[in-house]
Amino acid sequence: MQSIPADMASPRPKSGISMLRSVGLRLFISVVGGSLVGLLGTTYWSYRELARQSEAELMSSLQVKTENLEGDFSALESSTKTVVDAVKTLYASGERREEVYSDLMYRALQTSVLGTGLGFGQPPNDRRIIPSLQYAYPYVARQKKTGSVEPPKLGNTDPTNFTTNYFQQPIAAGKPIWLEPESYVEDSLTPPQTLVSTSYSMPFYDDQKQLLGVLSQDLGLGFLSKKLNVPVMRDAGYFLLVSAQGNLIAYPPNPQQALNLTPFPS
Repeated sequence: MQSIPADMASPRPKSGISMLRSVGLRLFISVVGGSLVGLLGTTYWSYRELARQSEAELMSSLQVKTENLEGDFSALESSTKTVVDAVKTLYASGERREEVYSDLMYRALQTSVLGTGLGFGQPPNDRRIIPSLQYAYPYVARQKKTGSVEPPKLGNTDPTNFTTNYFQQPIAAGKPIWLEPESYVEDSLTPPQTLVSTSYSMPFYDDQKQLLGVLSQDLGLGFLSKKLNVPVMRDAGYFLLVSAQGNLIAYPPNPQQALNLTPFPS
């Protein structure tokens, strides 16, 4: 057997260096792992904080918009009740002329900041306010383009006005209500125009609780879309307004969808 020279023999492992490398590797992994955990923790905390701030900003903006719209709706409700009180005062004084009530509607709508139409009807078979006309419906409306109020047209109106939601639903409810938005042709304007609006309608009664009529003030949907046509926060996103039955009332990205009475789910 041939012996191998000592200088050619395989070197023995240097346990000290290997151990140092092993400790260094573990230390490196520990430092990197700790850094990653810290980075992920910081990122998560930053995300949660950003989400919290965004939610707070969103809720604050929603609160402001809600209060602003509630103020507008309350103002229209209040002005409607004021007109009803004026009608009842004239009636109690013995006034029965159509032109007087029509002029009241005309002047009241001119001073209304939000209203796009205003008028009332009396039950055709129980005519207490204007007994000379079976289908009296003193009503005035604004021109869409100019915003001016046209003088009222006198005389009997279409009998179907007294079978519509804006006349029948408040009577059935027995209290003031907001109606679902509707599209209709307004023939009191010259030329007749298609309008889309929601209405605040209220039945009113005499001292004996007998029905005198139903008075409504209209609010155009275009106005509501303009009120919400400001990005919610950081120039992104809009609030929209949906009716109780799920129709778009205000949709700032495309107001025409609200004017088309598009159901919200679509």
